[in-house]
Amino acid sequence: MFWALRTFLAELLMLKLSPEECELLVPFLDKKELLNAVTSLKITKARGDDGLPAEFYKLFPESLVDKLLPVYTEALERDLLLDSMREAMIVIIPKPGRDPMEMTPYRPLSILNVDQLNNNPDSQCTDV
Repeated sequence: MFWALRTFLAELLMLKLSPEECELLVPFLDKKELLNAVTSLKITKARGDDGLPAEFYKLFPESLVDKLLPVYTEALERDLLLDSMREAMIVIIPKPGRDPMEMTPYRPLSILNVDQLNNNPDSQCTDV
Protein backbone atom coordinates (compact mmCIF):
# COMPACT_ATOMS: atom_id res chain seq x y z
CA MET A 1 0.00 0.00 0.00
CA PHE A 2 2.86 2.37 0.81
CA TRP A 3 4.29 2.03 -2.71
CA ALA A 4 0.89 2.57 -4.31
CA LEU A 5 0.45 5.77 -2.32
CA ARG A 6 3.97 6.92 -3.15
CA THR A 7 3.40 6.26 -6.88
CA PHE A 8 0.09 8.12 -6.78
CA LEU A 9 1.66 11.14 -5.08
CA ALA A 10 4.61 11.15 -7.49
CA GLU A 11 2.23 11.19 -10.47
CA LEU A 12 0.15 13.90 -8.84
CA LEU A 13 3.21 16.10 -8.39
CA MET A 14 3.99 15.78 -12.10
CA LEU A 15 0.72 17.39 -13.16
CA LYS A 16 1.14 20.81 -14.75
CA LEU A 17 -1.43 23.49 -15.35
CA SER A 18 -1.89 25.02 -18.76
CA PRO A 19 -1.44 28.80 -19.12
CA GLU A 20 -5.23 29.11 -19.39
CA GLU A 21 -5.71 27.18 -16.14
CA CYS A 22 -3.10 29.37 -14.47
CA GLU A 23 -5.03 32.46 -15.52
CA LEU A 24 -8.13 31.07 -13.79
CA LEU A 25 -6.19 30.87 -10.53
CA VAL A 26 -5.21 34.54 -10.55
CA PRO A 27 -7.26 36.19 -7.82
CA PHE A 28 -9.63 38.95 -8.74
CA LEU A 29 -12.02 41.00 -6.69
CA ASP A 30 -15.13 42.86 -7.67
CA LYS A 31 -17.16 45.50 -5.86
CA LYS A 32 -19.99 43.08 -5.06
CA GLU A 33 -17.65 40.58 -3.40
CA LEU A 34 -15.91 43.27 -1.36
CA LEU A 35 -19.23 44.82 -0.31
CA ASN A 36 -20.42 41.37 0.76
CA ALA A 37 -17.25 40.93 2.84
CA VAL A 38 -17.76 44.30 4.55
CA THR A 39 -21.45 43.82 5.29
CA SER A 40 -20.91 40.30 6.65
CA LEU A 41 -18.25 41.35 9.17
CA LYS A 42 -19.02 40.21 12.70
CA ILE A 43 -19.07 43.16 15.07
CA THR A 44 -18.29 40.95 18.06
CA LYS A 45 -14.71 40.30 16.92
CA ALA A 46 -11.81 42.07 18.63
CA ARG A 47 -10.27 44.99 16.77
CA GLY A 48 -6.72 44.72 15.48
CA ASP A 49 -3.78 46.93 16.38
CA ASP A 50 -4.98 49.64 13.97
CA GLY A 51 -7.88 50.27 16.37
CA LEU A 52 -10.58 50.14 13.68
CA PRO A 53 -13.47 47.89 14.68
CA ALA A 54 -15.80 46.14 12.27
CA GLU A 55 -18.49 48.69 13.18
CA PHE A 56 -16.40 51.38 11.46
CA TYR A 57 -16.44 49.47 8.18
CA LYS A 58 -20.15 48.71 8.48
CA LEU A 59 -21.19 52.35 9.06
CA PHE A 60 -20.75 53.39 5.43
CA PRO A 61 -19.83 50.30 3.42
CA GLU A 62 -20.50 51.71 -0.08
CA SER A 63 -18.09 54.63 0.22
CA LEU A 64 -15.45 52.50 1.95
CA VAL A 65 -15.67 49.82 -0.73
CA ASP A 66 -15.09 52.47 -3.41
CA LYS A 67 -11.87 53.45 -1.61
CA LEU A 68 -10.73 49.93 -0.68
CA LEU A 69 -11.34 48.18 -4.01
CA PRO A 70 -8.42 49.85 -5.85
CA VAL A 71 -6.11 49.09 -2.92
CA TYR A 72 -7.03 45.41 -2.82
CA THR A 73 -7.00 45.09 -6.60
CA GLU A 74 -3.49 46.50 -6.83
CA ALA A 75 -2.33 44.33 -3.92
CA LEU A 76 -3.64 41.22 -5.70
CA GLU A 77 -2.22 42.22 -9.09
CA ARG A 78 1.22 42.96 -7.68
CA ASP A 79 1.12 40.10 -5.18
CA LEU A 80 2.06 42.66 -2.57
CA LEU A 81 0.21 43.03 0.72
CA LEU A 82 0.14 46.07 2.95
CA ASP A 83 2.14 45.73 6.16
CA SER A 84 -1.08 45.66 8.19
CA MET A 85 -2.28 42.68 6.14
CA ARG A 86 0.79 40.67 7.12
CA GLU A 87 0.71 41.45 10.81
CA ALA A 88 -1.11 39.82 13.68
CA MET A 89 -1.16 40.52 17.37
CA ILE A 90 -0.80 37.18 19.15
CA VAL A 91 -2.09 36.86 22.69
CA ILE A 92 -2.07 33.81 24.91
CA ILE A 93 -5.34 33.02 26.68
CA PRO A 94 -6.02 30.31 29.25
CA LYS A 95 -8.39 27.51 28.39
CA PRO A 96 -11.53 27.64 30.54
CA GLY A 97 -11.66 25.37 33.56
CA ARG A 98 -7.90 24.71 33.57
CA ASP A 99 -5.24 25.78 36.06
CA PRO A 100 -3.80 29.06 34.70
CA MET A 101 -0.62 28.52 36.75
CA GLU A 102 0.41 25.67 34.43
CA MET A 103 1.80 26.25 30.95
CA THR A 104 -0.22 23.65 29.00
CA PRO A 105 -3.73 25.10 29.35
CA TYR A 106 -2.92 28.20 27.29
CA ARG A 107 -3.72 28.69 23.62
CA PRO A 108 -2.58 31.36 21.18
CA LEU A 109 -5.08 33.75 19.63
CA SER A 110 -4.12 35.82 16.57
CA ILE A 111 -5.86 39.18 16.30
CA LEU A 112 -5.86 40.54 12.75
CA ASN A 113 -6.85 43.95 11.46
CA VAL A 114 -10.30 44.18 9.93
CA ASP A 115 -8.80 45.54 6.70
CA GLN A 116 -7.91 41.98 5.75
CA LEU A 117 -11.63 41.27 5.25
CA ASN A 118 -10.95 37.57 5.11
CA ASN A 119 -13.86 36.28 3.08
CA ASN A 120 -14.47 33.06 1.20
CA PRO A 121 -13.64 33.91 -2.44
CA ASP A 122 -16.77 32.44 -4.02
CA SER A 123 -16.13 34.22 -7.31
CA GLN A 124 -12.90 32.27 -7.79
CA CYS A 125 -14.57 28.87 -7.51
CA THR A 126 -17.34 29.01 -10.09
CA ASP A 127 -16.55 25.61 -11.63
CA VAL A 128 -16.10 23.65 -8.42
